[in-house]
Amino acid sequence: MAKKVYEENNIAAIANKIREKTGGESTYKTSEMPSGIDEVYNTGFEAGKAEGVDITDSTVTPETLAEGVIAYNAKGERIVGTHRCETNNNAKLGNAKLGTLILGKE
Repeated sequence: MAKKVYEENNIAAIANKIREKTGGESTYKTSEMPSGIDEVYNTGFEAGKAEGVDITDSTVTPETLAEGVIAYNAKGERIVGTHRCETNNNAKLGNAKLGTLILGKE
């Protein structure tokens, strides 16, 4: 891999942000930063809480969540939706994007 030159303050800013998010005090070499970033995603999450958002009253279940969509229930458990939208003779699903439902006449 080719050697690159980076500003020390930029590298320090990345390390500082990792420490801020994990609550740690570790020092990081650039080669250690990917594992530090992984730690950000695996540290400090309480069941039922996500970055300060209280989800303890969530009522989402796999049966009520659109098929294939990932969410977290009130216990903070990852769930995958199994609900399939029903169609009728006048409408069909097509070109749907996450968060968007497009109905077209047949």
